[in-house]
Amino acid sequence: MRQKENGFTLIELMVTIAVMAIIAMMAAPSFIEIIRKNELNQETQHLIFLLQEARSDAIFTRSSKQIEIPTYGSDEKRFSEWSVTNDMSSLEFTAMGYLNSNTSICLTLTHKKNSHLSSSIRVEKNGAISKDTSNCLTN
Repeated sequence: MRQKENGFTLIELMVTIAVMAIIAMMAAPSFIEIIRKNELNQETQHLIFLLQEARSDAIFTRSSKQIEIPTYGSDEKRFSEWSVTNDMSSLEFTAMGYLNSNTSICLTLTHKKNSHLSSSIRVEKNGAISKDTSNCLTN
């Protein structure tokens, strides 16, 4: 009498691997979306940091400070996956830390491969810098 051996057959193993591969392929697009959202948050925070640093430098040195805004097609490597859209190529902070503009300014970061992923930064006339949750719909 032959004893039954315990374990998986080759066919059972191949079916299990195929099912796992199908599930992984379904999860990949949402995982990529999560990665891009995280990148968007990081780049937004980085741009806010650069703006705050320029404002602080203007106040500290008691002189105007201008900062170039990386725009679409910029050579800056950090923004290779993102385009920053706004009406101006640079911002200037006065020696008092105010924005040298008559109105507040909105900067919008948009992913180049997924245009519905975007984040906005508002720079107020008084120099306040914040992430704008309304995507700069109001001025």
